Amino acid sequence: MWTPEQRDALRVLAHVYVREGLPERAVVILEALRDEGSASAAVRSRVPSHARSSDGKPPTALGSGTEPGARESAIAAAAPRADHAQVLGALAYAYLGAGRFDAALTTADAYLALAPAPADAASAWLLRSRAAWALGSSDEALHCFERYEQLAAMEDEP
Repeated sequence: MWTPEQRDALRVLAHVYVREGLPERAVVILEALRDEGSASAAVRSRVPSHARSSDGKPPTALGSGTEPGARESAIAAAAPRADHAQVLGALAYAYLGAGRFDAALTTADAYLALAPAPADAASAWLLRSRAAWALGSSDEALHCFERYEQLAAMEDEP
């Protein structure tokens, strides 16, 4: 596992690679960051021993057979890293640069699902638009671009 400072440095390095025309190198770094964040969330989401029912089995529904506060702890533990959305956005952009348009579209969808702010959602829609256009789906690209414009206009309003 990397420290937050190491994760930031790797994201900056990936950005430099994309900017300098080496998107495949950026993809390798960003996929590792994505996978490390996803793996951490998966490990953290396992039911801890203190959240098991008295017979030692995991509860059948989150919250049943758990101590007070265990449900909230399990939800917080299962959440992806705070920077996971940004990693997905950067990865979708790197996939576009590398010509991996299907992967860019899929990753942009994941980014959109985690987008914490309208600006992030707007970026995700723009990434989806570019990937759809590159895949020859002009109607989908236009729809995505229109959604991007709507969200970008909301950001510009005072």
